[in-house]
Amino acid sequence: MRGFEVKPEVLKQVIERAGGVERLRSKFKTIEKWLSGEKFPTLKQLEELSKLSGIPFGDIILGKVPYPFQGLNIVFFRRDTGRAPSVELEKLVELTQSRVNFASEYLEELGYEPLDFVGSIGINDSVEEVADYIKKAIKLERDWFKKVKTKKEAFGFLREKLENAGIFVFLNNHFENNTRLRLNPDEFKGFAIADKFAPAIFVNTNAFLSTQIFTLIHELVHLFLGKSAISDIDETTLEVANAREEKFCNRVAAALLIPQEELENKSLTYETLENIGERLKVSTLVVLLRAFETGRIRKREYFEYLQIYKRQLHEFLRSLQGEEKNRLSKGGGDWYRSKVNQLSRKFIELAIEAFYTRELPPNHFAFLTGVKVSNIPKLEERHL
Repeated sequence: MRGFEVKPEVLKQVIERAGGVERLRSKFKTIEKWLSGEKFPTLKQLEELSKLSGIPFGDIILGKVPYPFQGLNIVFFRRDTGRAPSVELEKLVELTQSRVNFASEYLEELGYEPLDFVGSIGINDSVEEVADYIKKAIKLERDWFKKVKTKKEAFGFLREKLENAGIFVFLNNHFENNTRLRLNPDEFKGFAIADKFAPAIFVNTNAFLSTQIFTLIHELVHLFLGKSAISDIDETTLEVANAREEKFCNRVAAALLIPQEELENKSLTYETLENIGERLKVSTLVVLLRAFETGRIRKREYFEYLQIYKRQLHEFLRSLQGEEKNRLSKGGGDWYRSKVNQLSRKFIELAIEAFYTRELPPNHFAFLTGVKVSNIPKLEERHL
């Protein structure tokens, strides 16, 4: 069957949005030849690409591929700038923005005051002073880590602090209720949407638990900067995109999680760094970054310890033998409990209140929460 001629540069963007060549090769055997212009996809194949990429079929035919996150004031700080964002990420950001828009408008109508901390700092401010300022703003005690026993408890503790301060924290490892649309941790670890009434953070729970903790605080710094951003953080190095804002957020996050005095008057061997991380409920990698940023270890030691950390990580991954990494959110179990954990009790309760007061139509409630209005009683009985 003769193919339908579409410019290779257009096909490249569509394929990237659909997941990339590697992901699609088994479905489309001649995909490389499409990109070289040797062959073209059939109309049926273009229809399939349209479904996978989320780009309307007509736009593909006309060569009008929409710009990612069109209409949204958000920056994707990606390390690999040559790749387009996945359709899962685009849909997720759009849905989260809709949730923020609803919550912001509803809270303002109820008479809530705007949150002063959103946009209250700048990237030229002192890292140490900003870290202390954020701790005070979210009422995080200096020795908070003594109140929790595990990293899972630490994440929950920090999440509660942020939500008490007026920040919505969303979690998931796939797009909404579709478990087939897995959120790729190699693409992004989290994102922040800055809003004066309903600032929000999303954390990708397909990342390691220690990375989720760091991501949560990294995104928190974006909110204090008043900037909406998507972050791509390397789990093996904490490397981020080459942008001042991302590097600043990394430094402040490390400073907030590891007080400087924890590194003083100590001979910082690798074992010492591990022990500090274990006590403070953060990864050894975060302690390593903090020690280097504060001049407590030299560059040679930093890279030496980084190689040790990477070896340990690779050995750990091999030991899993195909099992899932340690996640905060896992499939199965109580669906309603999972839904409350993903959206937070704070957001669910706000949406239910708006529905009962007829401020939120049934179809919009279902769109924002992924819960049918007929299931609200079950949700309330079990987990609210």
